Amino acid sequence: MESHASARSAERTAIPGQGGSALHAAVARLCQGIDEEASFRFVHDALYGQVRSFFVARGVVEDVPDLTQEVFVRLYKSRGRIRHPERIRGLVWVVCQNVFHRWLSEKPPAYAQELPDVADDTTPEDIYTCKELGSRLRAALLSLPPRTGLVARMRFVDGLSNTEIAKALGMTRNNVGVLVHDSKVRLRKTLES
Repeated sequence: MESHASARSAERTAIPGQGGSALHAAVARLCQGIDEEASFRFVHDALYGQVRSFFVARGVVEDVPDLTQEVFVRLYKSRGRIRHPERIRGLVWVVCQNVFHRWLSEKPPAYAQELPDVADDTTPEDIYTCKELGSRLRAALLSLPPRTGLVARMRFVDGLSNTEIAKALGMTRNNVGVLVHDSKVRLRKTLES
């Protein structure tokens, strides 16, 4: 087995046909099973900041380290299936998107929580009407299809713009607009019935 220093210098040497990049060379070595630990450490160090920035840019706060680690675990597990080391950044981007979407789908939506207490000066009828509407609205939001419900939550509960939602979910702004409109139509239909 090579020493860590010689592995680092070997990783910096371009492999013919691999685009000349040290990152591509390290990925190629990782895929071939050559000094996997040092090669993976190099790939991790080279891409860690970009993976972390992916999640931070999408508003993830406390789960960034866990999600970043999950991306690299998935990358390591699939190392034998990487056929084009020069496309590693695209592969990492796809893995980041998949991890982010899974995290969003498992995250309990804010509208599924209980309503906050009402002010002391409200009448019992106001409280009943508010709770009645709140429970109906929660049920209506939860009945939406997953993607439409996610967009509706981000738009109406979290207060994000269509542009912010599109950036966070990797969609076009027009697609988000269609899903927002669809959610409004479905919610109106459900609440009026």
